[in-house]
Amino acid sequence: MPSIKQLEVAVFLRIGKRVSALLIGFSLAACVTPESPRTTPENVVVADADAAEQPASVSNPVVTREFGGGGLDWSRVGGLLYRYTAIERNGEVFVCGAYTGRGPGSARKLNREAMRLARVTVDGQTIMRNLRFFTEASNSNWDTELVGVDTNCQATGQSVDAVPLSAVRVEFREGRYRVQL
Repeated sequence: MPSIKQLEVAVFLRIGKRVSALLIGFSLAACVTPESPRTTPENVVVADADAAEQPASVSNPVVTREFGGGGLDWSRVGGLLYRYTAIERNGEVFVCGAYTGRGPGSARKLNREAMRLARVTVDGQTIMRNLRFFTEASNSNWDTELVGVDTNCQATGQSVDAVPLSAVRVEFREGRYRVQL
């Protein structure tokens, strides 16, 4: 019969394995472009999506197969699927998008944190941070790859004369994401 001390160690080891598995599960397993050190030329304005507003009367695009996008895999815990496009409104570049996830509530928190830390870039230069304004769609849209989902849009603060719409990219931070469960 094992001693109490041996049982405590065995329980600790099992808990330790769960924590390690949980941390490994929360590490980003998707291939994303590494983030280079931030350098912003004087003519590039970095916009925070929380500060931008849009008129209520303007209709936003619906996700089509032509939208850019991708996904992140949270190992066995769940995943994130996102779609986006850049459009022109009144001579300014807007980014429109939607995302969905799968997995338990902890994966949903990871998805929200990933969207908060995501950024919009043009030729490697960040022009917008925090993509939490994207429409959070039901996970039933996972199989359709979000096609047909309404998007939310935000202004980047960039002129269409300075930024070609085809050069706009969404990037996610590489590495681990930490959330409080």
